[in-house]
Amino acid sequence: MNLTCDASPTQTDNAGMGSYEENFNKLKEIVHELESGNVPLERGMQLFKEGVSRSNACRTMLEEARHQLHKWQNGGEVPITIDEQVAEPKVSR
Repeated sequence: MNLTCDASPTQTDNAGMGSYEENFNKLKEIVHELESGNVPLERGMQLFKEGVSRSNACRTMLEEARHQLHKWQNGGEVPITIDEQVAEPKVSR
């Protein structure tokens, strides 16, 4: 499955971040580099910040995919909002 970001309102923070697979693979690289223990503090902080951003992008893409599946299964539109502070989706009925 290859999910890519588009410019929909719930994906504005992820615009330009690439596909789910690209984000996930880069996130794995970041984790590996951080876990190596050979990263200077400034680089570690930069990697951590990028990792959080990519993790949030992946989570948003997964939730949007889940929402699409739910929509297709139930045959209708159901609005979705994502709480930016906890990145937890809230489906309105």
